[in-house]
Amino acid sequence: MQVTTRFISAIVSFCLFASFTLAENSARATPGSDLLVLTEKKFKSFIESHPLVLVEFFAPWCLHSQILRPHLEEAASILKEHNVPVVQIDCEANSMVCLQQTINTYPTLKIFKNGRIFDGQVYRGVKITDEITQYMIQLYEASVIYLNSEDEIQPYLENATLPVVINRGLTGLNETYQEVALDLAEDYVFLSLLDSEDKSLSIHLPNTTEPILFDGNVDSLVGNSVALTQWLKVVILPYFTDIEPDLFPKYISSNLPLAYFFYTSKEELEDYTDLFTQLGKENRGQINFIALNSTMFPHHVRFLNMREQFPLFAIHNMINNLKYGLPQLPEEEYAKLEKPQPLDRDMIVQLVKDYREGTAKPIVKSEEIPKEQKSNVYKIVGKTHDDIVHDDDKDVLVKYYATWCIHSKRFAPIYEEIANVLASDESVRDKILIAEVDSGANDILSFPVTGYPTIALYPAGNNSKPIIFNKIRNLEDVFEFIKESGTHHIDGQAIYDKLHQAKDSEVSTEDTVHDEL
Repeated sequence: MQVTTRFISAIVSFCLFASFTLAENSARATPGSDLLVLTEKKFKSFIESHPLVLVEFFAPWCLHSQILRPHLEEAASILKEHNVPVVQIDCEANSMVCLQQTINTYPTLKIFKNGRIFDGQVYRGVKITDEITQYMIQLYEASVIYLNSEDEIQPYLENATLPVVINRGLTGLNETYQEVALDLAEDYVFLSLLDSEDKSLSIHLPNTTEPILFDGNVDSLVGNSVALTQWLKVVILPYFTDIEPDLFPKYISSNLPLAYFFYTSKEELEDYTDLFTQLGKENRGQINFIALNSTMFPHHVRFLNMREQFPLFAIHNMINNLKYGLPQLPEEEYAKLEKPQPLDRDMIVQLVKDYREGTAKPIVKSEEIPKEQKSNVYKIVGKTHDDIVHDDDKDVLVKYYATWCIHSKRFAPIYEEIANVLASDESVRDKILIAEVDSGANDILSFPVTGYPTIALYPAGNNSKPIIFNKIRNLEDVFEFIKESGTHHIDGQAIYDKLHQAKDSEVSTEDTVHDEL
């Protein structure tokens, strides 16, 4: 075929047009724009250093990401004036942070508040400049509504569908109040009356006339957003209630121990309501009390390490996952009962008292000790944990996981590879143990776990204290953690590199042999 000058010119023109089109449609921020591009190494520090950040998780090839880019660039320029940065994370180049953020579709926009990298809220609004900027500005500037007089408060109370929090004249609390309001803006209305002579903090619940006043030391809340958040979450809950599914998450988010009363009939519930309401009043801010219908929720007692014998009373500390309950009958004896056996009211009161005083004994759960270990990841159970982790000669790395946790599942093959790499080297095999605990099936009293998976290293030496891994859960960072924190300073990365060099050499040798044949 004869190639003409016109044909070549057409090809060149097409390539130039395609290049300009691809450049125009790139999902990555234009250099010099206010839309910032972060790597996974800078992601954590950036989020922690800003009170409010909008992050786009994108893929370069994604058409929707490409379409969104100019809208985000324009939004970033507008929001920059309000000190709200807009940033990008390329999920192809930074896959680990996108896995940790459970990014399943592109583009995903997440809002991060007050420096917390694992509490990102997915933006579900329309992905255009005006909608994005309006939402973020409102979130930042209108999380607290500033008023000039008492008269302006009343309309908010009359039309309230959410609890209304009012800061009257507590100027020292302003910064903490703003921080908490940013976190809880979707669940509460926050008002501030700066010039009020009535120095108080109160909350008004919908359809009620009397406010609930904070009666503690306000100075204890200044600079302590956790304490203020805790008070707001606890004070809106009833002293005792027959729990509804939509209310249960509020009890969980309060982070207070939860006392369960499982009842067998409405009459039984009514019979115990006065007792548990009184206990709820006496222990407000320390323990929450709820009732559960044992017919509807019979299997929930398994999470409390108790048998399905009703009525039943138990306390669950959700921070350290310890459970406490009244004594139960042997299965054979319970099976002979013709009707439910009433709970001893004095024993209920005593258990609550003992729990508050720290003298109650928890119900400890443990799997049976394995007869054999089936992989290089050593299986620890509740009965063996303390004896194994405190080793005079070995560094012991432990993964505390939950079978239902998606992060635990994703990290499992990486952890298995770490164990296999270290087990492959005879020189370190007796110096380190890679182990794991199913936290859902085993209670570890000496190391209560609050999140999954939690990685901890116990350096060799008697009764060494665990060192918590807090970096990105990948091969390189875990190897570095072991090297820096362990007594033996084992260089797992060097072992890994040596292992793969040997494998690459074997592959190269095989290819040479095949070529010669």
